[in-house]
Amino acid sequence: MTALRAALPRLGIVRRVALPQRAGRALLLALLLVACMVTGWLWLRDAAFADVKKVRISGLTSTQAADVRASLTDVGTDMTTLHVRHDALLDAIKPYKTVAGLSVTTDFPDTLNVEVTERPLIAAVKIGGSRVPVVEDGSLLIGVRAEPNLPTIDAGRLHSSSELADKKPLAAVAVLAAAPAPLHSRISDAQYESRGLTLKLRTGPDLVFGDAHRLRAKWAAAARVLAEPTAVGAVYLDLRVPERVAAGGVTTPSAIANADGPAGEATSSAPSPGADSTVAPGVGAGSVDSGVPAPAPAAPSAGAAAPVVPQPTPAPVLPTAPDSSAVPGTPVAPSSP
Repeated sequence: MTALRAALPRLGIVRRVALPQRAGRALLLALLLVACMVTGWLWLRDAAFADVKKVRISGLTSTQAADVRASLTDVGTDMTTLHVRHDALLDAIKPYKTVAGLSVTTDFPDTLNVEVTERPLIAAVKIGGSRVPVVEDGSLLIGVRAEPNLPTIDAGRLHSSSELADKKPLAAVAVLAAAPAPLHSRISDAQYESRGLTLKLRTGPDLVFGDAHRLRAKWAAAARVLAEPTAVGAVYLDLRVPERVAAGGVTTPSAIANADGPAGEATSSAPSPGADSTVAPGVGAGSVDSGVPAPAPAAPSAGAAAPVVPQPTPAPVLPTAPDSSAVPGTPVAPSSP
């Protein structure tokens, strides 16, 4: 036996047996180390020194803001800054239809920051004597109070009292959702009239959209024409063809100076290089900077408002001295007493 043990190292058998034993020990030590680290982290992330003591919430503006804030604060203070449970925060906001999502960050050791993303309220419909807010997809936020400045639309038929069903109110919601914020706040209600969908402004002319097509171009034309002095006093702006906005009921001197157009009707030509592009006032095809002469305007169709090009204010006629050759009808200055 002694001779066999002495011969084993020379044959290399001991090394072949010892190497697997050393690798096994190293693997076992590594597993124990990983287990200790995981256990330590699980204890550390829920340790008392990392408890959330302050919950900072931003982005709340709706009438449900107080309830949402209380719910998030109650759930947030049950966490630590090293262990934020996002699923618990999302469950806390499920009852509130005005909230679209959350963004959460932490400030170690004790502050939780929650930024709330709300669903924008587009309009309000009258149901049972009260106004109910509507969001962009046509869903009704039952139980949420509609702000007084939201435009009012006709609800039509409803799907289980939770969303709009008719095409007309859905089209009105689409038009209002595309409105620039400064113009959206000026709209009182949306109605369907003989010319199609018409938006009523609290101060200013009615905006005739007709339908929900080419909304970007129509809103750009509306904003441009409303900023022009020639639109002052207009009763309505017909935006159905955004390249040629018809203004009805204009009574300003620049509007009535065109003798070719019918009284009370004027057109503000708003050419644009593309279907949905925005053109600044006074710049278009055939402008001085482009170097290309403007094409002749197309003749207005029957029943449409005649185009009116704003005319410069004529220079005042100064009184002249009496002249024997004066043509009858020429203004003559009165003689001195």
